[in-house]
Amino acid sequence: MRTTEVHAKMKAILFDSLDEAGARKLTGCKVIDECGEPVGTVDGIWVDSSSHRVEFVGVKNSSLSGNVRVIHARDAQIIEEGCSLKLRFPAALIKQAPSFSPGAEPEQM
Repeated sequence: MRTTEVHAKMKAILFDSLDEAGARKLTGCKVIDECGEPVGTVDGIWVDSSSHRVEFVGVKNSSLSGNVRVIHARDAQIIEEGCSLKLRFPAALIKQAPSFSPGAEPEQM
């Protein structure tokens, strides 16, 4: 697993370095944007069929639509202090990401 320094004492694991089983364990964890602001929870993952690594993460916010925003998982960090996934994007961009129903398979992104 790849790790990176977040603050002087806190380490984070890069989400896209997890295999499917490891990533699925994070379902329901809090998702924060690049500034640390909460944007929702992990509500799905999409795995690259050739590398078997997480390629996209589904983020569900508190809206009642039932859909999840699909965000590229590259450089997303699992913060070891608690159950949080930090994305490398601002909240405004995350809210504009493509939306899919849970369980749907995006054809191309």
